Amino acid sequence: MSIDYLQNFIDYYFMSKKANNRSNRKLWFRILCTFLKLFVHKKEYIFLGDNPNDSQPFILFTNHVGSNGPISHELYAPFKFRFWGTYEMTDKLSVCYKYFTEIYLHNKKKMNLKLAKFLGALAIPFVRIFYRGMKLIPTYTDVNLMKSISLSMKSLSTGENLIIFPEDSHDGYHDHLTGYFGGGFLAADQYCKKFNKDIVLYNAYLIKKQNIVVVDKGIPFSQLKATYGNDFQAMADEFCRRANELGDLYRNKTK
Repeated sequence: MSIDYLQNFIDYYFMSKKANNRSNRKLWFRILCTFLKLFVHKKEYIFLGDNPNDSQPFILFTNHVGSNGPISHELYAPFKFRFWGTYEMTDKLSVCYKYFTEIYLHNKKKMNLKLAKFLGALAIPFVRIFYRGMKLIPTYTDVNLMKSISLSMKSLSTGENLIIFPEDSHDGYHDHLTGYFGGGFLAADQYCKKFNKDIVLYNAYLIKKQNIVVVDKGIPFSQLKATYGNDFQAMADEFCRRANELGDLYRNKTK
């Protein structure tokens, strides 16, 4: 075990008790993350504008990068938050297993189906525990999305920011993002209406090979609203374009 990994272990275990970004996680989950941090490289957050903080709620949109995105943000994001994530991962075991093996491992990660089902049977208990520990907000592609919005309003009102992975990943995860969905912008709109105040949105891009997360300067939702009205898909398209731009700008840079 290297000195750096040992230092990560010590820092996360002791500092997480003081850091606001982990105050909404159970103790057992923080301990689990302490061990995971020994094996997941630390991510450097590069802020191109103001640093997001917990004084005002915000929503951060970022690319998924398979499992690396959620795990990296869970371990290293310097603010308190809850994830949006597909409802199947919080559903009953059979639904979770089917999604994890057939959709995630086979369709998105391009793994052989038989191998995916075998590995999924071994991994699914741990995966379910991890997702429960993250306090995931389940998301839907139908009218049940309003359940996600309602939970999001509660989280934002209590100081838990949102991290949303809006990319269209039906054919896998790509360095060049092919599209974003607009549900997160609907959540921002509902927040402004419900609490009669603005909310800042951040656009980010995780570059796995360089272990960096580039976070663009924040944009007040009211600014997007003035430009795009209620066209949440147009907002999503612009965020996707800018995310790709962030990735292209930093992908070939050395730290």
